[in-house]
Amino acid sequence: MQAIDIKEQLIQLINDADESSLRSIFEFAKKEKESDENIIVALDMEGKEISKSEYLQRNDDALRSYESGKFKTQEQILKKYSI
Repeated sequence: MQAIDIKEQLIQLINDADESSLRSIFEFAKKEKESDENIIVALDMEGKEISKSEYLQRNDDALRSYESGKFKTQEQILKKYSI
């Protein structure tokens, strides 16, 4: 079964569901999303675990910092550390 088929069947189930079933489906989906966001995807320099949501936030922060000109070139780093 392909994703499109699953989506169509889910839509049909949701359309036919009573309020109690809808609440159950909603709570299940909400819990799955939260657990997906809290899954550990990396470690920081000190070995501390980083969740998916924190990793994505750090990436967004780094991109904004870069776009605002807050970065050092390779030459600046090499000069600073005399490499």
